[in-house]
Amino acid sequence: MSKLSVLSLIIVLSALRASAADDPAVNQEQSGAQIAVTTIGSTGQPTATTLPVGTVVGPIRCDSDGNIYIRTFDGKGSALQNPLVRISSNGKEVRRFDPKRVPGLSEHFTSLLYTVGGVGKVYQIVSDWENQTVFHEYLVTFTKDGEYVGRAEFETHFEPYVFLALPSGGFLLSGIPSEGKTGGESQRKTLTAVFDSDARIVRDLTSDSDNGPESSTATTNPTIQNGDARVGTDGSVYLLKASTPPRVQVISERGELLRELKLEPPMPGAQALELHSAGDRLFVRFQSEPKLDPVTKTRKRSVVFAAYDPQSGQRTVAFQSSVKGMTACIQSDRVTFLVPGNDGNFAVLSGDLPK
Repeated sequence: MSKLSVLSLIIVLSALRASAADDPAVNQEQSGAQIAVTTIGSTGQPTATTLPVGTVVGPIRCDSDGNIYIRTFDGKGSALQNPLVRISSNGKEVRRFDPKRVPGLSEHFTSLLYTVGGVGKVYQIVSDWENQTVFHEYLVTFTKDGEYVGRAEFETHFEPYVFLALPSGGFLLSGIPSEGKTGGESQRKTLTAVFDSDARIVRDLTSDSDNGPESSTATTNPTIQNGDARVGTDGSVYLLKASTPPRVQVISERGELLRELKLEPPMPGAQALELHSAGDRLFVRFQSEPKLDPVTKTRKRSVVFAAYDPQSGQRTVAFQSSVKGMTACIQSDRVTFLVPGNDGNFAVLSGDLPK
């Protein structure tokens, strides 16, 4: 991934992870789809962590044990070379997965996307420009304790935006291809595929419908760039395509496309940004088109989560959060938030999901 593209992605991801309470005045009339939007808050007291508050770089993830994974930037060094950090569910334990431990990288390497496997292994995608001329992209593996295990170089070079470890041991990636190791553009607009542990394609899932509108370019495609993927409780993989309207492709453990769900947004013109699998429901994060606030005279966006049936795609409930923080994960019947604590470190809050 080029430095310019990575920095652009950081800006986008940071903006999308802004407080879910940007505009709490989302009502049934605004949704335009005959559904009320419930406002939820936190329950209980915040749990302090030892991680200093900083700019969040890339996605926030949680594993099945409730641990939170986050990469932050404190303004020192390179944001794209900082370690990924795991905060335990009680907020105390911190483990670091540092791409600087990968041998042989140049000073120009970058790391943004990551995924967590079922046994706690952490995988990162690391891009490197050898002598600033030859492009390499690696699948890097760490143990659950943060020790470097090894790397495999991708034969197909592209800018990934979705990266998910599969129950089968492979990986689902979706992104925008580039041609060869010099980083030149490919004629192909998108790539969605299952890769093995050696970073080789074993099943191509690319669809022409992923190419987006004719206005999309080889480096701009919201359908792919705003996509996301999660493993469901049924073992299937759910891949969000942030088209208009958004779609979710349901993929088997072996990488076979089982079905495709078309989702109805909770408000007109809303952009899908993020996917969560929680029990027998899928939750999708939406961001509205900017609207002018008559009081502040500024344009604001509303952030709403909508729940869908994973079999039919039917929408069931929608909610927004009054918590001034970031949504870290939605699991089972709970939602977890990361908020700035009074001691200068992040704190963890949680709340109940609407039924």
